[in-house]
Amino acid sequence: MDDPFLEYIHVINKTDNYANYNIQQRPNDNKIPWSIPTLPEIKAFPGLTYQMGISRKPSTKLYRSTDPIMVTPIFSSTLNRDRYTQILRYLHFSDHVNEPRQEPFLQRAAWLLQNFVRNCIEGANIADQGYHGYTDNSFTSPNLYLEFWENYETAACGTVRTSRTSLPKNIMCQKPVNISVRGDLRFRQKGDF
Repeated sequence: MDDPFLEYIHVINKTDNYANYNIQQRPNDNKIPWSIPTLPEIKAFPGLTYQMGISRKPSTKLYRSTDPIMVTPIFSSTLNRDRYTQILRYLHFSDHVNEPRQEPFLQRAAWLLQNFVRNCIEGANIADQGYHGYTDNSFTSPNLYLEFWENYETAACGTVRTSRTSLPKNIMCQKPVNISVRGDLRFRQKGDF
């Protein structure tokens, strides 16, 4: 999808499908009636979420506080608390019913990651400048790293979980050798990759 408008419509449709599916499964779990997210709501949601990471508060209720000491007006003027929580609960980027289930998180995030790479990496002009990317165990993937290396000449490294199915079996099935305390590590490298 090259049109940002269509990307938002995609997220709106997948979120609505997931919400309707969950509401049918557990009708008593919803305190307020569901309505399909609007384009402005879906566009505002990531910005508010990022802002919550920048402007930290001890409780999510305080983001919409009217207390002069705690007030951050952008939150209450953009999305009310219940609607933000409702979108957060049902936000989806893929078809949860028809998608294959090999790597559930990566399947759900694949569309988002592809768009992230296209919009941020390609648009940020960081390729071929010697940067190294670092990921946590949710995004560590040899295929992703290989794509970064082959297409952008950008190196990457990250931590892994032993349960990750996309990693070579000879690495993940072996009991770690000479690793006795927390913090010891093993690494793998293939040529320049």
